[in-house]
Amino acid sequence: SRVWQGTRNSTEDDAYRLRLELDGFRTRELYATAVIGVGWRGIPPLDPVPLSSEETLSEEMVLIPGFTWDSVTYNDYHMDRTEVTNRAFKEFVDAGGYRKPEYWVHPFLKDGAELTFQEAMAQFKDQTGRPGPSTWELGDYPDGQENFPVGGVSWYEAAAYGQFVGKQLPTTLHWTRARRHYRENSFIIVPRSNLGGDGPRAVGLNQAMTTVGVYDLVGNVREWCYNGVPGQGRATRGAAWTDAPFHVGWVIPKPEFDRHETNGIRLVKTFEEEGTLDSLKVPVVPTPRRDYWAEEPVSDVEYEVFRRLYAYEPFPLNAVVERTDTLEHSVRESISFDLPYGERGGVVLFLPRDSRFSPPHQAVIYWGGSGIMTTKSIDDISEAGFDYMVRDGRVVAVPILKGAYERDDSLFTTTHGSVLQHRLGNVYRDYFIQWVNDVSTAIDYMETREDIDSERVGYFGFSFGGQTAPVVLAVEERIKAAVTNVGGLWYHQYIPEADPFNFVTRVRTPIRMINGEFDIVFPYGTAQLPMYRLLGTPDEDKDHYVVPAAHIVPKIELMTKTLEWFDKYLGVPGGG
Repeated sequence: SRVWQGTRNSTEDDAYRLRLELDGFRTRELYATAVIGVGWRGIPPLDPVPLSSEETLSEEMVLIPGFTWDSVTYNDYHMDRTEVTNRAFKEFVDAGGYRKPEYWVHPFLKDGAELTFQEAMAQFKDQTGRPGPSTWELGDYPDGQENFPVGGVSWYEAAAYGQFVGKQLPTTLHWTRARRHYRENSFIIVPRSNLGGDGPRAVGLNQAMTTVGVYDLVGNVREWCYNGVPGQGRATRGAAWTDAPFHVGWVIPKPEFDRHETNGIRLVKTFEEEGTLDSLKVPVVPTPRRDYWAEEPVSDVEYEVFRRLYAYEPFPLNAVVERTDTLEHSVRESISFDLPYGERGGVVLFLPRDSRFSPPHQAVIYWGGSGIMTTKSIDDISEAGFDYMVRDGRVVAVPILKGAYERDDSLFTTTHGSVLQHRLGNVYRDYFIQWVNDVSTAIDYMETREDIDSERVGYFGFSFGGQTAPVVLAVEERIKAAVTNVGGLWYHQYIPEADPFNFVTRVRTPIRMINGEFDIVFPYGTAQLPMYRLLGTPDEDKDHYVVPAAHIVPKIELMTKTLEWFDKYLGVPGGG
């Protein structure tokens, strides 16, 4: 009979991991949401939960339920439980895989020309010139890394390995279905995944499991998919240890011959009639990006109308300190107060504990990434993004934006960020105005406190907060200095009243932009440079600091350049 075993860890919130066992069938690992569904996202349960016999499903694979797409129903399929390891790929190398054309079934296309088999194989060498991944030496993987995911392989090598073992690269849709709306358990999966790390880790460490029992689908190495991306190569999914959680949902295109260490493999085995999968193998259309160089911001007359939308008359705040908590480096105060649009909001203050710094303290408004819109509680605010500012003697103020943390409503909830996906609508405009009002009211409140120097207020925007910075800084003149971390002008079209592009030329605040050169969220040429060059801040008071990174800037550089900028324009805390 089946055995249902559930385990709960206090850090896993209300999610349970289940194990299903039945004699003669492969053991099945799941999250409870696969069985009960996720009502608030309209995700039904698996009914029935599919099991597969030991004869039909190999031990290293997981059964993924079939699906219907564009009126076509596709069969159940099998997917590798973990990423392909160095040990497994070495079997291909040792069997002479790089010498046997029968495994290399796709034409070798590079720079518009087709390469011969010999010319292509010359591209696929390890660091010592032997056949193998770019991360290997002498035809072998690094010592002790037999259970690490193979990395440094091109799309062609991944496809050839699939031929060798009788499997295939997944289409992007097969990959996505195996994730099964990972956001339903993202607060468990993402923190346990290898994202923003120092390197790959061994596969299957019983940490980052998706809803249907696939390990490390998120993070560790990017996984090649079959689909092409016009003009950019082939799709990879899942992000790598070098990426931020934001990248998990992105299709990251890479040239077919790209052999970066973060490129890895996970394979599937499908059971369809010949030609049935052709409609799933079509190229992935890349996301269109705005050409900010070809656009013009609104006129001064129009801008003045927009700016007045963010204004409000003075009003009583009726502020209350709701709770006070002592943390490692700070005292955290949660304050509630009235807002200009008739609701109750607030701010969380992180005040320095270090006795070297006496009040009044400088304050820095912190607007985090888009994840703040799906964070459930102020207890989940991570100090990791700003603890260094508190340790350096400044107060960090986190406004409780409408829809974030405990502020929930029927249109925009802490667990559903759909408003962010509709930036051309009036609802987004109204929310955006209220978010900026939330920031301004937080400053109003800090002006009432003797322990905060309201004449020296800074702004720090990470990712989403860097994207929104032009509006905040153009409207809120009380902010004296700003730093954005991996921000820029995004590719979306916005309703004009909430479009940062219409505000960026009106910014006068001293500002330093800190960016990764290889960021695909805010690319250097199409997002970072337009924002930097369009900023109305005088040239001597703006700076663009670019590091060879992606959407995560190394923390030492981030800390150094952030504190340096605030020291210059707000003064050194404590006068040291």
